[in-house]
Amino acid sequence: MKITEKLTRGRSISIEIIPPKRGDDCSAIFSMLDRFVNFQLLFVSVTKHLKREILVPYKNKFLTLKNTNRPGTVGLTQAIMTKYNIDVVPHIVIGNQSIEDVEDMLIDLAFCGIENIFIVRGDLADKEKKSTANHSFYYHSSEAVQRVRMLNKGKYISVKNGKPIDFCIGVAGYPEKHYEALNQYDDLLNLKKKVDAGADYIITQMVFDPVIFKKFVLKARKVGINVPIIPGIKPITNIKSLFSIPKNFFVTIPHSFTEKIMSAKTTEKQKNIGINYTIELIESLYDQGVPAVHLFTTNMGEDIYQIMKELSSIVSAKV
Repeated sequence: MKITEKLTRGRSISIEIIPPKRGDDCSAIFSMLDRFVNFQLLFVSVTKHLKREILVPYKNKFLTLKNTNRPGTVGLTQAIMTKYNIDVVPHIVIGNQSIEDVEDMLIDLAFCGIENIFIVRGDLADKEKKSTANHSFYYHSSEAVQRVRMLNKGKYISVKNGKPIDFCIGVAGYPEKHYEALNQYDDLLNLKKKVDAGADYIITQMVFDPVIFKKFVLKARKVGINVPIIPGIKPITNIKSLFSIPKNFFVTIPHSFTEKIMSAKTTEKQKNIGINYTIELIESLYDQGVPAVHLFTTNMGEDIYQIMKELSSIVSAKV
């Protein structure tokens, strides 16, 4: 079922998981999901990771190859959908992927019965940004959204009258602006380009302050963005994450929370403070009228399980 249809059914929760590292299997992910499926998840999203150049020794020399340490997005998507009979939303990461490779992945997903996708560019190295100039790569997510809309009409790269695909398209939004944007207004206009190109829903970067999210939604509506906006939530349950997350994701952590967690004397108290704050944050967002929240798990199931267990009484969607 399309995500946009499911969002009309009441408050709900979705989660993001990460494919296992190359050489691992899916057993840990399945063990985590075994506990989560009873919470009537809206969907499970599966990340995809950009390939990076690596040097591989071969016959007394080194070869330069492109490699990702977390392959398996399509396979894991199909496995979860089959095992749990739940909607799965794979990430389509367009950065440094050729237009043909992106289309091939979309065709694979359509053959698997996937109805929903989430398009992101990914973080590109400077050299990769320059390589998009030959137009064999997408540089902006809006370009990929537009291409998917063409696929939905049966228009492929080399076939103009093919069978239509029917994807519901999600894109990323940034309540505190994307780090490459000069200002928030320009970033909102870029988000509007994605929506105007055909995006059906938005999942945001991590949100830690309900006031920041509320202002973001109001500004988005003001520039004409009218699709559902789902806030992304990442529990911070230790001091290490408290410092690494703002640095890596360019987000703001409220002082009221940082003061509490930094004063905690034990790791267990840090964890409890982080879980309780996340629950209060989600409750506040529901009070604002958000249709769903999206939890970034980083495959750390126990904290997420506790949060979802506490929220189960106020989540109303029948998905």
